[in-house]
Amino acid sequence: MRVTTTEGSSMNYLAPTPPASPLDTINMSAIDFDVIRTPVFGQRIKRDGDYLSQDYAEIPNLYEYRRADNDVTLGVHTGSYAHNGYQKHMAGVLDAIKEMSYQDQIDVSDMKAGFEVYEGGKKLKLDITFPRHIIEPAIGDITKMRLRDWDSYDGSWGRRLTIDGFRLWCLNGCTSPSFKLGFYAKHTKAISSDESIARMINSMTTMVSDFSADEEKFKRWIATPIEHDDAMQVFSKTIGWQKQAIKVDGESHHHSLNIMQELNDHLKDNFREAGRNLYAVYNAATQWATHVGQTKGQVHNVERTRESKVSSMLNSDHWNKLERFSA
Repeated sequence: MRVTTTEGSSMNYLAPTPPASPLDTINMSAIDFDVIRTPVFGQRIKRDGDYLSQDYAEIPNLYEYRRADNDVTLGVHTGSYAHNGYQKHMAGVLDAIKEMSYQDQIDVSDMKAGFEVYEGGKKLKLDITFPRHIIEPAIGDITKMRLRDWDSYDGSWGRRLTIDGFRLWCLNGCTSPSFKLGFYAKHTKAISSDESIARMINSMTTMVSDFSADEEKFKRWIATPIEHDDAMQVFSKTIGWQKQAIKVDGESHHHSLNIMQELNDHLKDNFREAGRNLYAVYNAATQWATHVGQTKGQVHNVERTRESKVSSMLNSDHWNKLERFSA
């Protein structure tokens, strides 16, 4: 680039390099492995008169995905399955955040990021907290904005990206309705980088705005009185509901007694700390979702299932009836 000065002389000028972003310093070594796709072979029995023999033949339209570095199988899928790779997907997420930061839509100052790789690489979760984006519905009750991104090779998780909150009061992860409304894609086709980034930016822009609006919503919830029995009734029809009825003392119940007991304990704690209001009910649900404790299943799978249940509750007619009183 050449710039002419006011004196008429000229000089060569290099455009300044944009300042380094905290996103560039994220350690991605945990997902720095290649994945190989190979056909699946199955045992085949052949009869030749009175003699039986066996060999192995390729099973049509079935493929194994395994790590190139340690040969661990990550998943087995049909030919319609497509995965861009953890590195490419996460690079797209970070590029989308970086683009939003350049447009002053998100502040990445002091952000903290961390990967969790589960089951040898079958599943992945990325958490990024943004300390410059906070809401404080009550004095000292601070929630930081958090981005969460999930992906998997075993088919159990699609690509899902959400923005919710991380409440500092009791280290709850605050699940918001955006858990259902964020960026989501099945592994049924490869998504181009440009298409993926554009979709994520659109979704994240909406979710960042929704997070900021949560402060006023939570203030309304704090001012909305709720009775214990009304809250438990909503829990029984949403989070605790189960299709298979069970009989207790001769009565049929369509809810899990264990889940209802856990929710009841969390509700009492939150009523005691925050008062008998809708905000306390909400925090009881998120506390249940993020404080798993002892479980028969793997914690990361249980947490994701619980967060999905809480999100479904927040988008249900049962919750909407409670929320109408806060309008």
